[in-house]
Amino acid sequence: MTDWNAVTGSKLHMHAPASAADVSKLEASLNVSLPSDYKEFLLWSNGGEGDFGGLYIGVWSTDEVASLNDLYSIRKRIGDDFIGVGTDGGDYCFAMDLRNDAAFVVVPLGALADDEVKRLAGSFTDGLTAIRDGKITGDDL
Repeated sequence: MTDWNAVTGSKLHMHAPASAADVSKLEASLNVSLPSDYKEFLLWSNGGEGDFGGLYIGVWSTDEVASLNDLYSIRKRIGDDFIGVGTDGGDYCFAMDLRNDAAFVVVPLGALADDEVKRLAGSFTDGLTAIRDGKITGDDL
């Protein structure tokens, strides 16, 4: 089990936890099995935002993941196994690329093209940890 307090410190404004039913509903609506560390995070905090490491990050809640993936046509444009999970508060979407071992990736919201996807870390947890430690900054997006 991940110690999310250690991963996030006090840098992110966290939300109330999602319920197991919320996470199951999200998986059913997306027709995917989400990575276990990302599900753990949602059960600890259903989204969150703030200045974290060297950049701003907004992690979407379970309701936002479903609605914003539809609104931005993320899965239509990149594929069903590509799940947007947040933004940098601007032009970039953080996502889980389930086609690629559930890698934590970023893609410009304006492009939303497969050739614009950039791998940031091997997992959601590794991605947040790298952002926290300043290993991923706005220059890396």
